[in-house]
Amino acid sequence: MKRVLVSQNEQNNGTDYLIVDGKLLNDEDKIVYYGREFSKTDDWKEIHKEDFLEIRKNKNQLLIKSFYNEKDSIGSVIYYMYLIDETVNIQTIIDYLEKDSQLIKRTFDKRRTQEIISEIKKNKEIKKQIEKYGLITVGILALIYLITRI
Repeated sequence: MKRVLVSQNEQNNGTDYLIVDGKLLNDEDKIVYYGREFSKTDDWKEIHKEDFLEIRKNKNQLLIKSFYNEKDSIGSVIYYMYLIDETVNIQTIIDYLEKDSQLIKRTFDKRRTQEIISEIKKNKEIKKQIEKYGLITVGILALIYLITRI
């Protein structure tokens, strides 16, 4: 399972932290490579977007964009982008994000993030139920139509 965390540093000087699979990297080539990978996520399907949290998905990969609780040297919020394979459950993704963020001494609003993701999942389930009942209703109406035509 590949996971990549990018976050601005606390000096807000244009350099970012890069954590790949739980290891803090300083390799400029890797930073450029993953910068290109993150730029590709703009075309991914948007699952959720608001001021606090953005989630995008492409095949089995998930991108989470948000802000840490900590502020940078000028008092602005510190952003992060987290790219991870979605083959694990949401709680595991949150746990990995927390673990990787600890490498750069960052924390995020775990409870709020979990609540938003839970709401997204609930809305997805409701949508599936509505689609299922809609198909059943259309089927029943088609059957009634066929019976009344005979």
